[in-house]
Amino acid sequence: MISIHSFPSRYSSLLNTRIRIGLVMVAMTGFLLFFAAHAQPSGKLLNLQLETTLVPSPASVDVLLPPGYEQFNDPIPLFIWLHGGSSG
Repeated sequence: MISIHSFPSRYSSLLNTRIRIGLVMVAMTGFLLFFAAHAQPSGKLLNLQLETTLVPSPASVDVLLPPGYEQFNDPIPLFIWLHGGSSG
């Protein structure tokens, strides 16, 4: 049986670093899985087709409505993400 203390110090510090990185990755994965399981509803995703003279075919647009959108009486902020890609 070989003890970790029998390795030169450079190997034991490398092993300790790898163990620490592994533990951090396991902790982060657990953290993300916990919050993913307890996440609030993310709203409603609509896929719309817009007719425009700017492009030859209808433009596909995704709209994410926040949870409870139907009950809003006041205007809500609008966020537009122009990613340049296609969702279809």
